[in-house]
Amino acid sequence: MALVVRRELQVPIAATGADQERLSSYLALVDRPLSALLARERLIQEGPGLFHYRSRPFRVLQLEFVPSLSLAASWRDGQLAIESRGCQITGLGPWGRYLGFRLRAGLMAADRELRGWTDVGLNTGLVDHGAARQLAQVALEAVLDRIEARLGRGLRRDVVSWLASGTESSGKGGLN
Repeated sequence: MALVVRRELQVPIAATGADQERLSSYLALVDRPLSALLARERLIQEGPGLFHYRSRPFRVLQLEFVPSLSLAASWRDGQLAIESRGCQITGLGPWGRYLGFRLRAGLMAADRELRGWTDVGLNTGLVDHGAARQLAQVALEAVLDRIEARLGRGLRRDVVSWLASGTESSGKGGLN
């Protein structure tokens, strides 16, 4: 059975030039927004739109675990689409190999804001029962809290910086 948690996202962008067209141009750079979302020191670009990311440890109750994700990002149908392609979770002992973590997200431009959604989930029979399901729910909410914080800090700061620089490049942005 799967447990999936979804959160709608909204990031106001209070900057000159933060119209839908320019914000779409920023998101279409794909690599740049993704690198602004994630800690650059733990992000390895493996190809255009392909990344490997090792998260900092999560603590839920007495457990600490560290996810490592393979991510694919692309610009399609007017949105930045991000999807996990694989995940390893260390710190959960032998149970870690039975957890199938997934992430899917979409981010679109609007006037003076970015809007989107994120789904995070676990595909495993280990979360079918009461306490385990509650623990998994708490862990997934913590993942969403981190994503939302990254949107509000790193991504917003990078968008504002990009808008201020007047960059209009339509090419792919890379990691700096």
